Amino acid sequence: MFTEARFGVAHLRNSAQQSDFGTDDAKKLGIPGTNLSSIDSGQVAFQVSNFAGNGENGTTNPLIGYSQSLPWLRAESNIDFANNWTKILGNHALKAGVDIRRIRDDLLQGNINAAAGTFYFSENQTSTPGALSKGQANDIASILLDTPYQVGQDTNSTFPAYRQTWLFFFVADKWQATSKLTVDVGLRYELYPPATPRKAGGFSSYSPATNVLTIAGVAGNPSNIGMKTDYTNFAPRLGASFRATDSTVLRAGFGVSYVPFVDNTYAYNYPIKTSTDYTNIPTYGAAVLGSTNQAPVNFVSGIPPTPPVPISANGTITATGNTFLNSLGNLYIPLNFKNAYVSSWNAAIQQALPHDSSLQIAYVANHGTRIDSSQNINVPSVYGESAAFDPLNIAFGKTASVTQFFLGYSSNYQSLQVQFTRRFTHGIAYGSAFTWGKAQNYVTTPQDGALLFYSGDRRRNYALADFDRRLNFSQTLTWELPAGRNHKYFNSGIGSYVLGGWKTSVILSAVSGLPFTLTTTSATPGTTQTVDQVAPFHVLHHHSNPSGSTQWFDPTSFSVSRLTGCVSPGPCVVGNTQRNQFRGPGYFSDNLSLFKSFPIFRESSLEARFDAFNLTNTPAFGLPGTTFGSSSFGVISTTLGSGVGNVNGVGGPRVLQAAVKIAF
Repeated sequence: MFTEARFGVAHLRNSAQQSDFGTDDAKKLGIPGTNLSSIDSGQVAFQVSNFAGNGENGTTNPLIGYSQSLPWLRAESNIDFANNWTKILGNHALKAGVDIRRIRDDLLQGNINAAAGTFYFSENQTSTPGALSKGQANDIASILLDTPYQVGQDTNSTFPAYRQTWLFFFVADKWQATSKLTVDVGLRYELYPPATPRKAGGFSSYSPATNVLTIAGVAGNPSNIGMKTDYTNFAPRLGASFRATDSTVLRAGFGVSYVPFVDNTYAYNYPIKTSTDYTNIPTYGAAVLGSTNQAPVNFVSGIPPTPPVPISANGTITATGNTFLNSLGNLYIPLNFKNAYVSSWNAAIQQALPHDSSLQIAYVANHGTRIDSSQNINVPSVYGESAAFDPLNIAFGKTASVTQFFLGYSSNYQSLQVQFTRRFTHGIAYGSAFTWGKAQNYVTTPQDGALLFYSGDRRRNYALADFDRRLNFSQTLTWELPAGRNHKYFNSGIGSYVLGGWKTSVILSAVSGLPFTLTTTSATPGTTQTVDQVAPFHVLHHHSNPSGSTQWFDPTSFSVSRLTGCVSPGPCVVGNTQRNQFRGPGYFSDNLSLFKSFPIFRESSLEARFDAFNLTNTPAFGLPGTTFGSSSFGVISTTLGSGVGNVNGVGGPRVLQAAVKIAF
């Protein structure tokens, strides 16, 4: 029996500040209520609706000022201890071990508004209601006349600090059952005791059942916000390998993997983190303090201080009856939260072939359970109901969002994978890989996304995943010129130096396009409405160009005439198209590398290389516009950036690079 023990500490500190951090630029401009500390220092942000790249609430590129994420300060520390034991007992290799990790995650960062404050301007505040002609001129007029339609600021009373311990245990047995059969059996157990803040008062837990905030570690409240510990995270593993003949191997496996809490966002509600917004009452009005006090909020008045709300003797804050608290968005962490897990299985046959090559055919699949979805639950349950029917608005008068971290939904992936390879022998190696797969899920991102259809039948969300690519093919080739030292030809003299050491590598890949959803104006805030398909989907394969925009698909195949005239409370009809029903253009890329090795002395050499990525400069077009009625509907006007989708993703223009290295 022997053992192995490891101990490690990893620490990351990352901070970013705007260029005017620490200054009182906003105060010098005459805007009161900000630049009170280093956190809210610098210039306020101006969001202006009709300026390209400077859109509505949430954009990271304001016309004036800086992203709402600045400044930020992140510090992460992971302390890890692992101890593994191994015992060889006959034809069994028994293993057991423990892994204990202490997670420390501190992040001070804005989410919605800039720390110094954000002023939002639109064309509506300086245009005639219903005017057909309006735009940037009216936006600038709104700035000059000091009439923002919204003013907001993100503030923190406590540095958000997350602490949690992860405990992992496992036992495993590799059993050489026969000379041809090997079986792997294992069981992993994962325990995630609920997180706590760094100090008392560091979490503020919201309950949608009572509209009450509970401050962790205050007045006897549990520091872990009362979350229950889940003791059922058992993860079995089973694998087998059978050598049917000297050239044929069969393999199969099954395993369960759990996912820790996957987001930096936790119970950081008021008063820990606060995003305060003052908005316009009528559509064409200016930002005001509230419905009962319609004093304007602008440059002259400045940014009002975050209203203080007293904490009761039992460490709670009741939002009911408080207009300010009911206007704040909240994060809801269910106290019975259970970790998501993925069950994966595969079966493969590998056949050795002549000329140092092999063929493998595999079935690979997985099923996700309780896959995380961060979803606003203060949304009507019936499509067609207006915001007046938000459940928490009806119960408590709460008009803001309540985002649950997390709702759990399933996912599914099935695939056939074929791989043909030749090992590098006689100066050549190549590989062909093909995947025919299908990924389906409920949420709009691989994890912790939201639902498109929350109001109405939520089963409509189960469709192709946003990242699904039905077909994926790649071809690789490496060829070394059979000349030079240790080769058949020109293995000495000037011929070896000139013709030896040449090698080339080629990578070709082709993948199906991504799926997309066609949408139109929704009658219910917080859910999506799809269009009606009235004719076959017809791809025209056009894209926008300097001479004008043309549609990639035929827009006349779709209509919304049946969907208009929805009157609250509904229910109203939904479009007959589904989430991710259609698919965009596929992608092709070709990469070439050329190497030349120059011998220097004995084993030392100098290698020069030239790489061409996307050699043919083939554009990877983005998805077409998906909003019915807009000028961009059906139009592809963008290309993908380099590496979109994964580390070695498609996209980007041709890139040429050269390098030299010395090996000794």
